[in-house]
Amino acid sequence: MKTRYVLLAAVALAALVVWGVRPGQKDTAAAEGDSALLAMTIPAANASTVIEPRDSITAFPTIPASTTPASSPAPVVRNTKPAPVTKVVPATTPPKTTTPPQPTEPESTATRVPVASPSPAAPLTPTPIAAPTTPAPRRAAVAGVLTLQPGSRLWFDGSSSVKDFTCKAKTLTASVVTSSADAAVAVVAGEKSVTSVELTVPVSSLDCDNGTMNNHMRNALDAKAHPTIMFALSSYDLVKGGESVAVTLTGSLTIHGKSLPVTLQAQATGGAEGALHLTGVYELNMKEYGVKPPSLMLGTMNVREKVKVRFDLLLRD
Repeated sequence: MKTRYVLLAAVALAALVVWGVRPGQKDTAAAEGDSALLAMTIPAANASTVIEPRDSITAFPTIPASTTPASSPAPVVRNTKPAPVTKVVPATTPPKTTTPPQPTEPESTATRVPVASPSPAAPLTPTPIAAPTTPAPRRAAVAGVLTLQPGSRLWFDGSSSVKDFTCKAKTLTASVVTSSADAAVAVVAGEKSVTSVELTVPVSSLDCDNGTMNNHMRNALDAKAHPTIMFALSSYDLVKGGESVAVTLTGSLTIHGKSLPVTLQAQATGGAEGALHLTGVYELNMKEYGVKPPSLMLGTMNVREKVKVRFDLLLRD
């Protein structure tokens, strides 16, 4: 580079000599030559311009200088050096250990209320456990029974080849369970409040007002082997009509150890002091139960096989 600038300066000096310099212009020409020469002189070694290595200089095309008067030559514009490119070398880092994601507990939507710790100054007093109490008996369990009242009757009417007869039951027991405390009034009102019925007649209690007739009747019914006659209710229907209620009783009748289904028709009305008055009649054939009608007076009096059972019962809660 220095050789190039020296050659340029020599060429400029030779041109001045060839063209000739006037005596009055010697100093001016010398000054202009010096200025031109200074413009092409390499900067001093201590200048701030630093020449970068060639591999970091980006070449740009040289822009020609514009034509200016000789008195003020334009400075020569050199290639502008771009900012050095800094190469970033990634540092060698150890491989990262991949930690598997830990399962996160889903956030509860419930509101968390802090629990207050018991104060040491106030010791906790255990709550006494209440002793279990016996529930009071329901009134329906005590009053849900209809009791057979005095004056209740059950009898049957029969006939023979000589005369008619009537036999009455001197002893009669009944078990009537209800679902309410006022079952007697409820039945009269047409409400089904009775849940079960069992009616029992001891054969030994049948009285025909004739000792001989009584013996023949008890023997025919085999009172020792089958001491009772019993009716058990299975279902019933009520039909309200005016002051009374028509009752249809369906159940089983057991005579002489044999049980047969029967349907009884009865009438229910209100009795004194809220009692239930139940009356009805049922015709049965003794032979259907294996009972042989008795024969009296050497066969001159034969009891007919059909009898009519009648009942007139008074029941109260």
